[in-house]
Amino acid sequence: MTTNPIYVQDLAVWLPLAAVTAVWLWRRRSWGLVVGGAYLTMWVLESLTIATDQWFGHQADHASPVVSSSSMVLPFAAFALIGCVPLVLLLRRLLLPGAHHA
Repeated sequence: MTTNPIYVQDLAVWLPLAAVTAVWLWRRRSWGLVVGGAYLTMWVLESLTIATDQWFGHQADHASPVVSSSSMVLPFAAFALIGCVPLVLLLRRLLLPGAHHA
């Protein structure tokens, strides 16, 4: 294949849906909360799995060209932590009504 199907899927489906979700959130539509929450969850989990994959890959074979030692573990762990902030705020607001007023 000349183009990886994952690139096509990201560019054709997920990134445009993220843009639509941003508009829904801006307009305070309920679908924005649903899809936005799903996106935040997916990005946190994906960041964690990439960091874990890189760490275990490096532990298994330090000379492997497909893992990048700790140079990618810390940034992706940081992305996961950064993504947790809006996710926790969103879940707190949705699951604990009135908590955001305190």
